[in-house]
Amino acid sequence: MQPAAVRGAPQWLRGLLSEEFFDACAAHPGERKNDKNHFCVDCAAALCRHCLPHEPAHDVLQIWKYAYCFVVRVDDLRLFDCAGIQVR
Repeated sequence: MQPAAVRGAPQWLRGLLSEEFFDACAAHPGERKNDKNHFCVDCAAALCRHCLPHEPAHDVLQIWKYAYCFVVRVDDLRLFDCAGIQVR
């Protein structure tokens, strides 16, 4: 059962939280560097570098590994209204 915060979250956020990043892309199994390290907010789907350019009008986040965690750059958060988010 999902926590209440996840159940009330938008579809893209549920997709982002449930995705397995840095796995091989099923659409490009024979390509080098086909790990899924991008996420399309509009499609709520993980993408590899060969899936890009995806849809030019879609918002795409790049996912990074940092200290065994998946993170996004602060600059990528410009896509969202972060006014009510406490940083510490």
